[in-house]
Amino acid sequence: MSTVPGRLEPRTDSSSASDRPLRVLHVITGLGRGGAEAGLVALVGALGQHRHAVISLAATTDRLAELDSLGVPVTVLGMRRASISIPALARARAIARRFEPDVVQSWMPHADLFASLLVPGLPHVWGLHAAQLATHEERRATRLLRSVVNARISRFQPDAIVACSESTARWHVGIGYRSDRMVVVPNGCDTTHFRRDAAAGRALRPSLGFDDGRPVVGMLGRWHPQKDIGNFVAAVSRLHARGCRVHAVLAGEGLSPENNALRELIEAAGLSGHVSLLGPRTDVQPLLNALDLFMLSSLAEGLPYAVLEAMACERLCAVTDVGDLAAVVGSAGRVVPARDPRALAEAAYSLLELPEAGRDALGRAARQRIVDGYGVARMADGYDRVWRQTIARGVHDD
Repeated sequence: MSTVPGRLEPRTDSSSASDRPLRVLHVITGLGRGGAEAGLVALVGALGQHRHAVISLAATTDRLAELDSLGVPVTVLGMRRASISIPALARARAIARRFEPDVVQSWMPHADLFASLLVPGLPHVWGLHAAQLATHEERRATRLLRSVVNARISRFQPDAIVACSESTARWHVGIGYRSDRMVVVPNGCDTTHFRRDAAAGRALRPSLGFDDGRPVVGMLGRWHPQKDIGNFVAAVSRLHARGCRVHAVLAGEGLSPENNALRELIEAAGLSGHVSLLGPRTDVQPLLNALDLFMLSSLAEGLPYAVLEAMACERLCAVTDVGDLAAVVGSAGRVVPARDPRALAEAAYSLLELPEAGRDALGRAARQRIVDGYGVARMADGYDRVWRQTIARGVHDD
């Protein structure tokens, strides 16, 4: 956990509420395949000494089985996006009363607002996982919720605000979020699960259609302006123009053959037959190990799990300079400006042209950076400290 001047300080032994197990009620916008959802699952798994319960506002349930395997009860309210249903709020309040949480942890802006209305007087921590986007690249309702409604509410609620990266914290403070209760707890990767496994990667390649010996460059994400998939496609096209005829892989929500706009983008770049569109995947660890290089093309991020997981699997990484990625990747990969496919292609080419010993050394260095600074245990300790300090210092001591 890290802090910046003027923000909530990490606990000391004297400020800790106690070391007893806590009852933590998590409120999240949905249970899709995004980074916040991955963080929730990882956190609950790492803090098994606590008793957790989850309320999901939307009907998406991709992570439901994982939470069920951890023994965590989940209530799915099935609300429509950008709306707060009075019956759903009443149902959630009844669940909270029965569960009797010590603290409420919310995830993402709609859930932050919803949880603020849930149980007045209950210790409450917001979770910030968004990155800055240009106004035309974010839903208007979400933009207004974040920059107008939640920014104003943050003046008197919640008791603490956890941001997943330093850049996420700075941006939210810049749009009006209260700064003195802001704490940065970086996303954490399960490095026991995400690790190099060459055999798993080799075994997966034939079933995905890229077992012809060419280097494989991939990205796990979603079809969204933030991910700038056009930048990825243009960079791959430039690699081909240089004679580096890689096979490209895109996996995630909307990155599937049914996406006509994406297929047209690939065809216009002359890459038909050179890009596999895999759609959402659950086999992330073997898929990452099937790649020779992970290439992130985003124009905005906080601290994306995909990069942490790729580095933990010792993959070469060429990423755009967004969020905290320059600090995360450091000298263990390549970091280039956003919206610059030429620079991204050059970075990828320089990594793929390294001798095998150089690639292996860089991969080991990448994993070590995750083990040292971005492991799930470190994230879990950060959240645990925030929760205990929040409980200990009482509610809304302005």
